[in-house]
Amino acid sequence: MKYLFFLIALISFGASSHCYISNGAETYVSGDELKLNNMKGNVVNISNFKFTHKPICRNLFDMGGETVFSIEFPRETYYVYHADAGDIYLRATFSSDPAHILYDKKNSFTEMDIGKINKAEITLTFDVVSKATGVSQNAKNINEGIQIDFIPEKCFSTGCLFGHDNTNHYYRVTYIPQITQMTKTCRFNDGVLTAPAVTISDLNNNASRYLKLEPTSGNVSFICNKGLSSYSFKYHFESESIQGNILKNEYENEYGGAGDVGFEISLNGSQAINFSAGNSSSYDLLNFKDVTPEEQRVNLNLYGRYVVYGQNIRPGKVQSRVKVVTEYE
Repeated sequence: MKYLFFLIALISFGASSHCYISNGAETYVSGDELKLNNMKGNVVNISNFKFTHKPICRNLFDMGGETVFSIEFPRETYYVYHADAGDIYLRATFSSDPAHILYDKKNSFTEMDIGKINKAEITLTFDVVSKATGVSQNAKNINEGIQIDFIPEKCFSTGCLFGHDNTNHYYRVTYIPQITQMTKTCRFNDGVLTAPAVTISDLNNNASRYLKLEPTSGNVSFICNKGLSSYSFKYHFESESIQGNILKNEYENEYGGAGDVGFEISLNGSQAINFSAGNSSSYDLLNFKDVTPEEQRVNLNLYGRYVVYGQNIRPGKVQSRVKVVTEYE
């Protein structure tokens, strides 16, 4: 019986070692600024939490567990920020300094310094991720807040009696970031491309070949502004005056026009861009892995060749228009 009594005493001491929070759980809302300036490694440190309910701790005869608050981070890893120019998806990682809050061991329940919790520093790191990875299904709206809890080790048995129960006790930081960022968008600069002259003999003999089209007006390029994106960018061509893959001549029936002579255009100088119902397929402009925070310029290099699409052929001018449309997922 002597040994049995000793064992029960140890369990009782262990159950008597814990912390609880005067007046119960408390929540603090942090609105610190989060600057999204980079595709990876956007860091914000939050601290100075302004909690007022003091922790009360006891470790009876130093025979029990630690009087400690653990720091619990969200299970959510992915968040979405609904920006005006498109959603930005973020992967979050969390750390803290210190890793947990340890209080002195006292033989009786004693008020502890809430400043140890208020001064803890939480580090949140955000990387921009691609929506194409499927994260959108599990991403939480970041404006609903990110919760970090300081939780005391659970009390057991007799240690929870007489108002010392710490069930549902926690200090909760709800971080609702004030986000500053620029969303990357891409636009196309209009321009004029010119093809070298060709002879009617070459046209009749189907000898026209693809030649590099040189800009004579405008930059003929895509401009993607400074900013971040969770998307890949693409583009396609559209034309309201097309026959098969041939861009028809705007001057086919006008004085000075070359009649039924138009253009086929190509991105590689060997294969025509295919059109269906006036629209081409989509082509890669800027893949997600290549997106940077800086302004990005992508030149559009086109090749063209003259193509006869009717019987009316004469010396003259050939001009066709095609619309370049940028798109993102």
